[in-house]
Amino acid sequence: MLQKCEYLTHKAENLHKFFENYLATIKVLPKNTKFEESHCPDQDLAKIFSKGSGKYRSKIGKLVDTFQKSFLELNNQKRNEFLKIFEETNEVSTLFISPSNAVRRAEYPGRTGTTIHALLKELFENTFNNEPFNIRDHYKVYYGAHQNAWCPFCGMEKYTRPEVRKADYDHLLSKTDFPVAAVNLKNLVPMGDHCNRDFKKAIDLFISEDGTVQKVAYPFTSTISPVISLKGSKTSFSSESKRSWKLTITPRTQEVKSWNRLFSIESRFLKEYLEKRKDTQQVSEFESEIWSFISVCKSRRELVEGNEQWTMERMDQELQIQQKNYGENPKRRYTDANYLKLAMYDYLSNHAEDNFKLAMLDSINSDGD
Repeated sequence: MLQKCEYLTHKAENLHKFFENYLATIKVLPKNTKFEESHCPDQDLAKIFSKGSGKYRSKIGKLVDTFQKSFLELNNQKRNEFLKIFEETNEVSTLFISPSNAVRRAEYPGRTGTTIHALLKELFENTFNNEPFNIRDHYKVYYGAHQNAWCPFCGMEKYTRPEVRKADYDHLLSKTDFPVAAVNLKNLVPMGDHCNRDFKKAIDLFISEDGTVQKVAYPFTSTISPVISLKGSKTSFSSESKRSWKLTITPRTQEVKSWNRLFSIESRFLKEYLEKRKDTQQVSEFESEIWSFISVCKSRRELVEGNEQWTMERMDQELQIQQKNYGENPKRRYTDANYLKLAMYDYLSNHAEDNFKLAMLDSINSDGD
């Protein structure tokens, strides 16, 4: 999204393909036909679906039995309706272009919405990790192919190293609302833990806060380049509690708006970078960045520039250098929270009040620490 994600051909794709083949086999079976191993053309899935019998039937086997019964109790028209939903939902990139065409679980015919959700959720959670699919290996390959270790959805956190554990795989189309795509790698992408667990969760990404349909950038084919401005903020140099922040994110496209909503970017920037956490001794990242900048400038003035007093123009030159460092290279802009630091230095360089900048300059020119 902020960076393009790499779609990789991998044996983990087979789980979705094998299930699709299973559906093609049972679509013409008579009502009440019980599951048989021959219903799965692919032996790897047939073995999983066939485990146990009678009261010793495995959990996945019972879920297969329940789904197959719910599917075969449909008439031919409803069966074809379900299969069409399965096919069109799994054309994931097409839905990102035309999100109004998305069909949700509540609209599936008969009981299939409930039964397919239970079955594919189980496959995702307890089959994907195992051979012959091995989503852990997929993550190892993906991690190595990705241009850096930063989460491409927020640019603030890093992926987990594969030798530690597999990162969370997010369902772009949530498995709650779109269960037929629950094991399709075109609908699954590694995501930073905070982005997945704390922010996006199981949100229906196509529905905006006001209930209207909204476009979202498909991370395997599209990127966005948002810019955050702090223009209009009111800042005090001596007191963090007296700062009032105003954030503007551009361009105001649907894709950028949905990114901000899904990953709570504005809120995270405020709480994790700009504002001091109440009831703690911790300073904000903004405060820390200011004093780091002042320290570097002070050292340069004293050790390199003969202890000459700096002018406002000289300090502005350094602010502009920092602004350029964080924003010039598009490959680095959305890593290590650089686009947030770019917003900070743009503010300090171009929009901060004179009194704030004069206080910074006084600190650079002062003697001692």
